[in-house]
This record gives sequence, structure tokens and C-alpha cells, in this order.
Amino acid sequence: MRKSEPILEVKKYNGLNIQKVSNLMIEHASFSETIAVASDAIERLEAYGYSGYFVRHVDFTGMISSDPAPVYDSYFIERSGLADSSYVSFESVNYPGYYLRHKEFVLYLEEDDETTVFEEDASFKKVD
Repeated sequence: MRKSEPILEVKKYNGLNIQKVSNLMIEHASFSETIAVASDAIERLEAYGYSGYFVRHVDFTGMISSDPAPVYDSYFIERSGLADSSYVSFESVNYPGYYLRHKEFVLYLEEDDETTVFEEDASFKKVD
């Protein structure tokens, strides 16, 4: 895998989001390096099955990278799901109000436009 290879194709199957990186089906992102900042938890999302590769954004497109620079492009605040509180949404640390969302099977970082489509695309099921 090349550094900063385009990531995460996200597909929905019966309401469960399955993420695909290259040819590997992944069920969830591992959560690591959680640190407390005020009342929010800032997290780096490690790609399941790709130890040491983290979700990040480059020019507002989601990618995975083993060496994200600047590092803040790989930090997100886990929020209650925008579309459903039993899901989670990930707000960018360095672009407040911008969330990871999938669109046309690609992950993007986009500003919350408060539409139903955006809220659904930016809500992910946490799988243990």
C-alpha cells in the first residue's frame, strides 16, 4: 500500500456500514491514542487490518496513511451520530464543523450542511 493511498470505500448493507480498503473488507476502525481535551475525546482512527495506518484527510478527501502530516489531519472528535444517536460521527479537529462522510463510495471531509442526506452519510455504526 502506498502512503496516502485513497481510502475507505464505504458501502451500506442493511443499515450496517462496511468499509473497504483496497480488497480488504473491514468491519470497523480501531480507536487508539485517545486523549482528553476539555470534555471531548480526540481520536485517531486506525484502519482495521492495517496496523499503523490512520484515517486522515488530504484536500478534504479521506485517506489512510502511516505518517499523516500534518498530524492534525488525522485527529477527530467522536460525536453522537448526526442522523441517529446510536451511531457516531467524526468531526475534524482542525476544521471544526466539518465531518467525515461517505459519498459515492469515497470518504470526504465536508462541512455539515444540516441536510438529511449529509447527516446519514456522516453517521457510522460502531462495531466492537
